[in-house]
Amino acid sequence: MQPPFRTASQLALTAVFVVVGIVAESSRAAAAPLHPFGLTVEAGAPDLVGLRLTVRPRPWLRLNVGPVTDLFSAGLSAGFTLIPLRSLVSPSFTVDGGYLFDGDTRGIPR
Repeated sequence: MQPPFRTASQLALTAVFVVVGIVAESSRAAAAPLHPFGLTVEAGAPDLVGLRLTVRPRPWLRLNVGPVTDLFSAGLSAGFTLIPLRSLVSPSFTVDGGYLFDGDTRGIPR
C-alpha cells in the first residue's frame, strides 16, 4: 500500500489547493448578500436583559436600538458596530450605550 503523499512537493501542492479552496469559499461567503435586519438578545450579570433591533444599512455598519430592563425599571439602549473587513475573521469596533429610568424598589428586602 502506498502512502497518500509520496513526496513533500505533493504534500505542499495539496496544502496549497486546500488553502485556495478555503479562501475562495470565505470570499464567496463574504460577497453573499446579507440580511438587512436582525434581532440581538442582550443579557448582563446580574440582572440586565434586553432585545435590540439591528439594521445593516451598509455591509460595514450595524445600527441597533431596543428596550432593556434590570427587572425593576425599564430603559433604552442603542449602539453601532463598524466592520472594516469583509472576511471570515475580521476586527470590529462597537460602541453601545443606554439609560435605565428610575424604578420603584420599595418593599424589596435588602
